[in-house]
Amino acid sequence: MFVGNRAPLLLVTPAIVFVVCAFLIPVGILLSGSVFSANEITISPYMDFFSTPLYRTVFWRTIRLGLLVTAICTIIGYATALVIVNTDARARGRLVMLLVLPLMISPVARTYSWIVILSSSGLLNNML
Repeated sequence: MFVGNRAPLLLVTPAIVFVVCAFLIPVGILLSGSVFSANEITISPYMDFFSTPLYRTVFWRTIRLGLLVTAICTIIGYATALVIVNTDARARGRLVMLLVLPLMISPVARTYSWIVILSSSGLLNNML
């Protein structure tokens, strides 16, 4: 479809510019601030961080927990996608709705709902 054409590059350019401006430049500024000290390049903050046993333990626990959560979410997400794909069209629509609906409910709306339910003149206290 796009063989020998520059259209794909032009279509991806806004996304690349966004990633560079919103992610790579701030991370670069942050990292450069951590290695430059008094006009010299040093990695002593990183050496201090990794030489402290507590920080090293917390760092590896965080990495391990992140990998575990990623693996579990990947397995659950793959299984959910497999179930949705292998159902008929009507059930597929309902399953997708059940999957997406909790993501559309705003935390603010949930908070106000709890206020209405649990306040001193709320639904729960009126029933009790």
